[in-house]
Amino acid sequence: MPPPGYVPYGPGGQRGFEPIRAVTKWLVILLAVGAGAQVLTVLAQAGLRDKADQLLVGLDGLDAGFGLYLLVSLAAAAVSIAALVLQVVFAYRIAKNLQLLGRVPASFSPGATIATVILGGCTLGILPYFMWRELWAGSEPGLPAHAPDWKRRAVGPIVVVNLVLTLLSAIAGFGVGAASAVFQIGSTSSSDLGENLDRNFGWLLLSGVLSAAASIALLQLVRQLAQRHMHSTHEA
Repeated sequence: MPPPGYVPYGPGGQRGFEPIRAVTKWLVILLAVGAGAQVLTVLAQAGLRDKADQLLVGLDGLDAGFGLYLLVSLAAAAVSIAALVLQVVFAYRIAKNLQLLGRVPASFSPGATIATVILGGCTLGILPYFMWRELWAGSEPGLPAHAPDWKRRAVGPIVVVNLVLTLLSAIAGFGVGAASAVFQIGSTSSSDLGENLDRNFGWLLLSGVLSAAASIALLQLVRQLAQRHMHSTHEA
């Protein structure tokens, strides 16, 4: 039986719940590709570190490895932007559906989710945490429409894990910046470049691994939230 307050799907989702199955599928794919790109970036950095030893003694050998590193980094950035766009659509549609399910009042309107996803990095993932928490609570299957305590529903562990890994990834990123980025504009010679790479490799490795882990956590959050939400809306 449909839950109280259920609104059937209309053509294109325009007269009822917004469908999320397709956007979830592509978002999960992009997040998986992004995590893989982060791993490849770490491997490329490891290769550059091996050649950094040559630069420290005045030998050439960084150009090819640096080109590969830039290529992987650009690909990772492109995937990250595409995933961000789909996150906006994903969160917006869920928030809009929650209105139809009677989850009011809500702290995050459909429009507010757009700003939260786009600017979430500026808050170290803290603001998105509260958004995902509210979307999770409101998507509980079988919850009556206009239930006064809907926001107090237990949050899934993956929501907390995603916050923790996002924070750790941001901290590691700050560590890279504080230690001086590997390919800084101020480098005046290949030996300077090799020294920076060798000195900061630990921070770079940690940042890359945590970024990949954060992407995987967000992937799992999206999958679990989508499954929970589609149960609530009876999306086929």
